[in-house]
Amino acid sequence: SQYKDPFILSAVRHFFFRLRRSNRLSGYLYKFYETIFSANKIFRENNIASVFLAEDAYYVCPFFVKAANDLKIKTIVFPFSFSNQEEYVFMLKGREEFLLNSFWKRFFCFFFPKWKHRTTEDILLIRQPVSVALAMEILGCAPQNPWVYIGGNATAILVDSEFAKDYYVRSGIDERKIRVVGNIPNEHSKKLIMEHAVSCNNQVVSEKKVLCSLPPDMIDRLLFTSHREMTEYWIKSLKKPGVNLIVSLHPRLPRNDFSFVEKKYNIQISEIPINELIAECDIFVACISATIRTALAYKKVVLNFDM
Repeated sequence: SQYKDPFILSAVRHFFFRLRRSNRLSGYLYKFYETIFSANKIFRENNIASVFLAEDAYYVCPFFVKAANDLKIKTIVFPFSFSNQEEYVFMLKGREEFLLNSFWKRFFCFFFPKWKHRTTEDILLIRQPVSVALAMEILGCAPQNPWVYIGGNATAILVDSEFAKDYYVRSGIDERKIRVVGNIPNEHSKKLIMEHAVSCNNQVVSEKKVLCSLPPDMIDRLLFTSHREMTEYWIKSLKKPGVNLIVSLHPRLPRNDFSFVEKKYNIQISEIPINELIAECDIFVACISATIRTALAYKKVVLNFDM
């Protein structure tokens, strides 16, 4: 009964709480292992036969792939976008924590060179802090190529073209895992484009429909102090006479956090699938989004704000 002492239990809970929030190697090992363990439990309890993902290199994806692979469950990646290492390079090269400028970073990359990248400006970068990358290596869930969304640990990778396949093979992904299946979202878009072309015949438009696709909260804090500040800047810039402004939230954004858009600015937040919204808009506003491809296919005017 002495081990049930409230003080001891509270101290143990506090220890693991602090460990989970730690940015040290031990903290990441604990958090990552906890995620792998939880995913393993979910798969076993629900008799999961296969797992579909939009990527397998970042967020919780590598840990779910690791858990599935350990249980011999098939993991299939169908990329949500065309992954390009230049995206990461552009995003990281101005941030101190990702510059390869310390002994421990160089020491780590000596043994794990795949985490290192030299830019065209001759700047050496590391894809993740050493504690994160080392934890992933220790737990066996590090991507084959950390510089693309498709890390290569999934059972199969479905791509839309031979060009994409060749790109991922040159990036170090096992060619045997890659299957060319065409672009399913674009096939759906083709149907919507035809329907849109028919509906637009002889249509008189009195105002411009502007679709604002809000990105997830991953903005550069050098430009705005918060995601809300960025959102309000976009809305104030786009809300003009003769404009019907519609807002679509990224799936990672909780709708409740954006009630101010409807209350303060009297602007509709639509829950209609974005492919359908793009078909009906005149101007599409986004931030380096995969949906820009769809808007271009519809021959829409696209404003791409790189935040």
